[in-house]
Amino acid sequence: MSFIRSAAGAGAPGAVIFQTRFDMGPDGMASMTAPAKLVRSSDTNLYQLELEPQMGGNWALSLSAKVQGETETVTGTVPITIAK
Repeated sequence: MSFIRSAAGAGAPGAVIFQTRFDMGPDGMASMTAPAKLVRSSDTNLYQLELEPQMGGNWALSLSAKVQGETETVTGTVPITIAK
C-alpha cells in the first residue's frame, strides 16, 4: 500500500516521515497506543513500519511527512484491523 502521495497522486520518493502514531482510536480508546517504528528500505518509493500492537482490535496508523514539491505537511490515517 502506498500511503504517502503528492497532491497530484504520484508517489513521494524521499519523503521525510517525522511523526507516527498507532492507536486504538477507532475502538474509542485513542489513549491506547503502540510503537510504530520506521524501518529503512532500499526502495525510495517504499516506506516500511514495524507496528507492535498489544492486543487485537481496530487501530489507526497516522503519519505526517514533508514531501518534496509540497508546501504543506502531508498527513493521513490508515485504519488497520488486528485479529483478536
